[in-house]
Amino acid sequence: MMPNEMADRNKPIDILFIDDDYEDFLLTEAMLSSKARKDFRLKWAESAESGFDALQKTNPDVCLVDYRLGPDDGLEFVRRIVESGFDGPVILLTGMNDDALDRAALGAGAVDFLAKRDVNATMLTRAIRFGLRQKHKELELTRQATTDTLTGLRNRAAFDRELERTVASNRRSGNAFGLIFLDLDHFKAINDSLGHDAGDAVLIEVGKRLEACCRDSDVIARWGGDEFAIIFEGVDCPSDAALLADRIRLSIAEPFDVGGAVINTTSSVGILFSEAGNRDFDNLVRLADQALYSAKEAGRNRIAFFDDLMNDALLRRSRVHALAAAAVAGNRIAFATQPVVSIGRHSVEGMEVLLRLNDGAGVKIAAGDAIAVAINSDLIWDMTRLALKTAADVQARAGMTGISDAKPFIGINLADRQLARADVLDRLEVLVKSCGVADGTLEFDISEAALARDADRAQWIIEGIHRLGARVSMDDFGLGDVPLTHLARLPLDRLKIDRSLVRDVVQSPSSRAICESVLRLSRSLFIPTVAVGVETEVEARFFRAAGCDMMQGDLSGPPVLVQAS
Repeated sequence: MMPNEMADRNKPIDILFIDDDYEDFLLTEAMLSSKARKDFRLKWAESAESGFDALQKTNPDVCLVDYRLGPDDGLEFVRRIVESGFDGPVILLTGMNDDALDRAALGAGAVDFLAKRDVNATMLTRAIRFGLRQKHKELELTRQATTDTLTGLRNRAAFDRELERTVASNRRSGNAFGLIFLDLDHFKAINDSLGHDAGDAVLIEVGKRLEACCRDSDVIARWGGDEFAIIFEGVDCPSDAALLADRIRLSIAEPFDVGGAVINTTSSVGILFSEAGNRDFDNLVRLADQALYSAKEAGRNRIAFFDDLMNDALLRRSRVHALAAAAVAGNRIAFATQPVVSIGRHSVEGMEVLLRLNDGAGVKIAAGDAIAVAINSDLIWDMTRLALKTAADVQARAGMTGISDAKPFIGINLADRQLARADVLDRLEVLVKSCGVADGTLEFDISEAALARDADRAQWIIEGIHRLGARVSMDDFGLGDVPLTHLARLPLDRLKIDRSLVRDVVQSPSSRAICESVLRLSRSLFIPTVAVGVETEVEARFFRAAGCDMMQGDLSGPPVLVQAS
């Protein structure tokens, strides 16, 4: 928080007074009111803990702190709030008059030390205004010392301090964090051909694009020249780091408009991912820089991890993404269908459309891997569009060949990230209206985890899909993500029991008990059920006896590749 007395003189100064004596608070309030009632807004906290909580919630402009807070030491409290990030002035009040205590208060981070017996209205208001002015100057000097003058980002010195803080925090908590180094490819050519003003304009815009790609909590700095560095915390795995790096790389690859001239450039990105606080601070920058060097050596406009295993995973991910994008662009993406049959009659009730890919040499690529690389771009929506087109083709063929007297439902999977978009229903409406699937037969499979996050949003999505004339099946059900009260609210059309439970139902008493419980629950809610992954007659007999409605798996029919029409 920046002290705001200089910025807005019309706004009252918010003061938090922390003292275990309420009479002292009333006396201080009376003094400030007598001097300038409208200039100050005073709040009271009676202890160190309540004062700290109030400080975090209200973020006052000034803190007045008593030296004795019951059993707590006011000096320790001043140190605590300064270390927590409070950068407004702190004034310590005491019943004693001691020069050594005065120096200790200033050393703890207070801007002033006042003996209560000497304080009057004039002295107190002067101390508050002086403290605000001093803090304003300190913060401005700090800003100048820690900010890159061209881009407005942190400079290298500030970045080093933030990195030290992150490493220390990581060692205590064991949480993962990442470090990204990037620079612009062939930036010297921009300066040489268009001049340094154009180069500076590009660097400023790069800073803005980095801020747009990153979260508010991420630390972004101009490391020097055309090199930038980023610290990001709160990440779970290396793939999260790769997603951020790729988002940055694609953003920088967009053309720059500098005074009407279009400038194109790319970036090389190096990533260091630390999972358990086991990195030495002195080595962090060197390792991240080594990863950046690897990205350049690989041909620039690349991302590289320092860790070889992570880098191999990144290369596999990039290969899958390129394959999927090329298959979508060339309309060569493949799908298979798998029937969903009635357990009692073995009649085909529906079918699920499943993504299938290979690497061009006949090596199969897992659908989950392809979807994982597509979910952060429109590629996932292109896949959904082609899946719907395949569903319409399969439906037409089924009608011509008499697979079923009634048209079976067609199931299409929606990825969790698709559902997180604000415009998910608008996008689905466009796809559903243009796909040609028969009315009333389309069904979207949505994972239990996706529907568990927000009951109100889940209900909104399901009802929106119903308005499009489609149904909703909860996929992967039985893993315990959705509370029962939540499930009862959702207008679901089908529950698909997770294949991990189906696989273990014969050998595992706990899986068997969960499946039986799920089936009893679904019957009480009048929701049809599908056992997914049934492969043996023993499994089929169990689910038939337990009252399951349908099954899907190799026993009733393996996935069949759809031939292009």
